[in-house]
Amino acid sequence: MRDTVRAEIPTRLGAGNYRVKAYIDNGTTEIYAGEHALHVSPYGSVSGHEGYGFAGLSARDQLSIFGIAAGVLIFSMLGIWVLRQRKALS
Repeated sequence: MRDTVRAEIPTRLGAGNYRVKAYIDNGTTEIYAGEHALHVSPYGSVSGHEGYGFAGLSARDQLSIFGIAAGVLIFSMLGIWVLRQRKALS
């Protein structure tokens, strides 16, 4: 009997072919150890695949998105506060 194993690994490697060293065990016994060919497809080349989304982004990119969102929220709230202050003074 042969089991099928599928592994999805978030990567920041560019599209292309790579050689990788792999080691697979079941906790007690070594099942496989050796080199393999790894192919990284360009983004969007696999139809129906959604990718890793926000979780697949680097921490730097996630912080950038949070920073922009927080900045927009803060400036929006500040703008509303300023407008209310002007109306109150009128």
